Amino acid sequence: MLTIEFNLTEEDLFNFSYLHWNSPGNSSHKFRYFFKSFIFSCFGASVLILFKVMYGDRVTMQDLLIVLSFGFLSAIIFTFLLIKRSLQRQVAKIAADPGNANMFYKTELLINSSGIVSTDVVSKLSYKWNAITKSRETKNYYLLYTNSIQAIIIPKKVLGNDELKTLKQILTENINLSVQLNEA
Repeated sequence: MLTIEFNLTEEDLFNFSYLHWNSPGNSSHKFRYFFKSFIFSCFGASVLILFKVMYGDRVTMQDLLIVLSFGFLSAIIFTFLLIKRSLQRQVAKIAADPGNANMFYKTELLINSSGIVSTDVVSKLSYKWNAITKSRETKNYYLLYTNSIQAIIIPKKVLGNDELKTLKQILTENINLSVQLNEA
């Protein structure tokens, strides 16, 4: 049995959001985002070609390559550099909403062979181990997904070495192997 107490921070929520957005299971969403960015960027660059045509110049293959290159580079910038800023704004908006204050309350997790009990000042949630559909360990977090977009976020910074070992042992013993390997 292991008891962990912590407060999630806005930074923890941002890190979770970014890890989730950047996860392999989210590749189709990332591709759609990249594709939309590419199309809008190419459209913007095409406006320049429109001006060229309006002034009587011919459109050359070089012009088309410039449009495609601009679209591709812009899409990369939007997708990989600006997504963090977009997620930071979304998380800040979530954190500023008083209706979401309970996300940042002090939380106590009781983790044992039966499952996980999460308690804060307004709620008590119980999860059996089969409720965990995916688990992921990163450098700073254990993420125990209860569905495709929600997870129990356990920051490693709140755990001592012995607690980390105990947690890892409990998770290994109780989480289905396909969930551990992210195959579920």
